Amino acid sequence: MKVGLQEERNYQKAGSKSLAGTHRQAMSSKGSFSQQTATEKSILQANKALTDEEWAKKEESEREQELSSQKLQEEQQQVEAQEMCLKENLEQLKKKLEELLKNQDIMLEHQLNVDVALLSTA
Repeated sequence: MKVGLQEERNYQKAGSKSLAGTHRQAMSSKGSFSQQTATEKSILQANKALTDEEWAKKEESEREQELSSQKLQEEQQQVEAQEMCLKENLEQLKKKLEELLKNQDIMLEHQLNVDVALLSTA
């Protein structure tokens, strides 16, 4: 019986060592897995941050493009308004010139008639 008890004790000792080793391996694997998971989370957070940054840049670019487009449209409207104003001014100047030329013709014709009348009486 002594041999059986001794073997059982050796087995239990070996088993507990084996269990302790297995436990250490499990804890090591768990630590390694936790570290790997933390690394993966860190990478995912970095990717998300980069994606968020890219998204923010894209939105900013779109806002700038929209503002630029609005500014261009406003400038085009101003140019069109100026062109219309210039056309109206040009038409007014043409009418004024035509009126001045008509008055000049009337005055010249009147002066010619006065000259003719003076020549015929003389």
